[in-house]
Amino acid sequence: MGSEVFVIANPMAGDGKAGELSHRLVEALSRLQVSTTLKTASSAGESEELARLAIAEGSDVIVASGGDGTVHEIINGIKPCPGSTVTPVLAVLPAGRCNDLSTSISLPDSPIKLAVAIKTGNIKKIDLGKVGERFFATVATLGFDSEVAEYVDSGAPPFFLSGVLSYIYGLLIKLPRYQFPEIRIRTNSSIFQGRIFWQQ
Repeated sequence: MGSEVFVIANPMAGDGKAGELSHRLVEALSRLQVSTTLKTASSAGESEELARLAIAEGSDVIVASGGDGTVHEIINGIKPCPGSTVTPVLAVLPAGRCNDLSTSISLPDSPIKLAVAIKTGNIKKIDLGKVGERFFATVATLGFDSEVAEYVDSGAPPFFLSGVLSYIYGLLIKLPRYQFPEIRIRTNSSIFQGRIFWQQ
């Protein structure tokens, strides 16, 4: 793989775990003689801007150190700059609550394994979804599912809950007060209109 790796860490992911894992990744890449830059996103949306900076600096690999939200921001920042024909590879260092993307496609789950994958150029191609002008790498949801995901993403569940347990907690908290919306969805072949996630 190329010689320039740009690591973008979300310090809020995994209760601060992303920062520690990022430093371990940089150390592992250094031992493999891979040049690395580490940047920390200090606010929502900054990971996307840092991804654009990485492209402008000619990075071959951009590492998302965080959860699925960090991945989402970075994939929307990875677009060739004017006059550039290079699109970097995205690597993921899972450090969020659930890490659905890395789990679903069996990405390396430790800094050392990821460093080796980057060094050896072990690449997987995946499809991305798109809503409007925004890309997404895992799933697109609406209604109750989105309500629970937003609750978990806000960090509201107890700190000792992670992964599926945090979503189960969110489900139990949000369900009693949830107002089921009426929606209208049009596809190429049909139209659906009605309430979603409701019982008669």
